[in-house]
Amino acid sequence: MLFLLCHWLACGWYMVVMIEENEECIFTSTSEQAECCTSWFDCYRFIDVQGGQTAARKYFLSLWWSTAEVLTVSSDIYPVTDTERAYQIVVRILAGIVYAYLIGAVCSIF
Repeated sequence: MLFLLCHWLACGWYMVVMIEENEECIFTSTSEQAECCTSWFDCYRFIDVQGGQTAARKYFLSLWWSTAEVLTVSSDIYPVTDTERAYQIVVRILAGIVYAYLIGAVCSIF
């Protein structure tokens, strides 16, 4: 159940990138080395990447983010735009509801 939830949330996070593909740049800092980002994917560092920014890489990074959100652990992928922040809020609320359901189901057994 958790894997399926992570998959669907990853697909949604990936979809946010597709929706905001042609948006304006958001500069990550005010220094001269500021980066122009239109989404979380543009701001993510690809230091160790050999194959570039492929669709599979976007999905795996999205899955990484969704798994971190559902398991409530820290991630190096963060929202950049307001749409991404809104989606992350919905994901965190949904993850809390799923955890409450799972804990309630386990407690009802005992």
